[in-house]
Amino acid sequence: MNQEKQTKILILTAIAVTLVAVFLLFPEASHEFITVVSSMNPQIIAEYLRSFGLWAVAVSLFLNILQTLVAFMPSVFLSGANAVVFGLFWGGIISWSGEVIGAAISFVFYRYLGRHKAAELIQQPHPQLARFGIDLSRLDQWASHKGFTAVLIARLAPFVPSGLVNLLAALSAINFTSFIAATALGKAPSLILETFIGHDLIFFSENKGRLALFLGLVVLLYIGITLWSKKQTRSKKS
Repeated sequence: MNQEKQTKILILTAIAVTLVAVFLLFPEASHEFITVVSSMNPQIIAEYLRSFGLWAVAVSLFLNILQTLVAFMPSVFLSGANAVVFGLFWGGIISWSGEVIGAAISFVFYRYLGRHKAAELIQQPHPQLARFGIDLSRLDQWASHKGFTAVLIARLAPFVPSGLVNLLAALSAINFTSFIAATALGKAPSLILETFIGHDLIFFSENKGRLALFLGLVVLLYIGITLWSKKQTRSKKS
């Protein structure tokens, strides 16, 4: 086993040991945390954040980063809780900051662990994929030149799992600067929608008109992205 593999195994082992240690040393806090995040209820998450007082911002940032890393729940619930606790503007800023920081961390982590193996896999022949016209090496080259556009489109679509986008981008040939720029730019409008939708789900009776408007915008956004993607595909074929 070479030194790089040993280092990767040590990193993963250290993370696993740390998580187990935290759970064993702080069982009540760990159980409460799991109960809160698994509820996927913005109001319960908001009360959990409020319980930390002045530390609520730090805890919220941590939750946003963690959600981006492991995608334990749709980000709309946490965005809504942030809007309730910190207000629509600052709640949105906190959600956006946490997701961008989390995306950067996960990109570096996934790339260090998996890009080398992914590159080896891409260079190998794949006759089964070739039958469907899929060339992994060409897709990888495309990602190195057009990765910014691909990540930007994925980020613009609300409710697309951030963790999946981070993983696929890290395994591709896109560079870190393009990935972060596309993430920071693309996450802004989708988080605005998620923040308002999550907030208005809690205060449904007061904001059902606005909620319907934003849900309509989500549908239109999805339709627009789908039509644009099909147009790009047709132009490449021609």
